[in-house]
Amino acid sequence: VNLGAAYVLQGKHRQALAQWREASKLDPDQPAILHNMAWMLATCPESGVRNGREAVKLAQRAVELSGGQEPAALDALGAAYAEAGRFSEAVEAARRALALATKQNAQPQMEALGSRIALYEARKPFRDLPAR
Repeated sequence: VNLGAAYVLQGKHRQALAQWREASKLDPDQPAILHNMAWMLATCPESGVRNGREAVKLAQRAVELSGGQEPAALDALGAAYAEAGRFSEAVEAARRALALATKQNAQPQMEALGSRIALYEARKPFRDLPAR
């Protein structure tokens, strides 16, 4: 998992995804791994890495495993829905994530979610910035 995160910081998205896939084989019911993969598949700046359908499936599982109480999993689900062109569902998931983040007083996450909701309402997916 940590190696995948290090690859993300280096802009090596395919390698990060490969590491998370291996980690998921070892612990298939770990919500954090699932939402990391879903986020990458939904928001990667490299179009060849993105896969909305797979991102939705992984994010749905992460939300299910976390009991719908983890803002990051719901945020990934919103991004996945947007990548798959399912914008009304993206808005709904992001609003649920925002409500939880607000309840937890997670200010930076709240601001990011507000921006993403505006994107989804404009029928646009979110893209992570390329690594520097």
